Amino acid sequence: MAPVPQLMSDTLWRKGDLLAFHKYAPLPAICLKSNQPATGQLKRNLSWHHPAAWLAILGGFFPILIVALIMTKRATIYIGLSDEWFAIRKQKIARAWRIVLLSIALGIGLPILGGITQQGPGVICPAALGALVLFLVGVCYGNFGARLVYPARITADFVYLKGVHPDFLAQLPEWPFPGNM
Repeated sequence: MAPVPQLMSDTLWRKGDLLAFHKYAPLPAICLKSNQPATGQLKRNLSWHHPAAWLAILGGFFPILIVALIMTKRATIYIGLSDEWFAIRKQKIARAWRIVLLSIALGIGLPILGGITQQGPGVICPAALGALVLFLVGVCYGNFGARLVYPARITADFVYLKGVHPDFLAQLPEWPFPGNM
């Protein structure tokens, strides 16, 4: 277990299962996923908007787009990772790409190999529907399965991350600002 440097513990805090830090504070050279010394850093461009922004979807595509653009808070961070977690991330991304490419091959190949369905115009070929579902599974897996840490919230001054190793969080002081989040 790699100890958090004292300097960093003055700018990093835990708030429950969240890592809280100032938006511009550097993160330590410790893997946030394994709590081991980091062998490299990964740049992450985070964005977050309040969940209530999704209510704008009731008005259609453009209102949610406008509200999300206005309400989105952003932060760029560099997280430390060990070789093991770089490899895990690489494997998950490769798996997601294999699923997406398989779905494209099935979507094109199955109707050709099996013949186009003779059900008439406007009827979706079951193979194409299956390929579309598989495609969406691959995209979702790539987006959510391969992510390492993710923002629970971003304010004007602070970032709150989920997905950080509990032993790393246990070494940090408790959030000192009551009622601020």
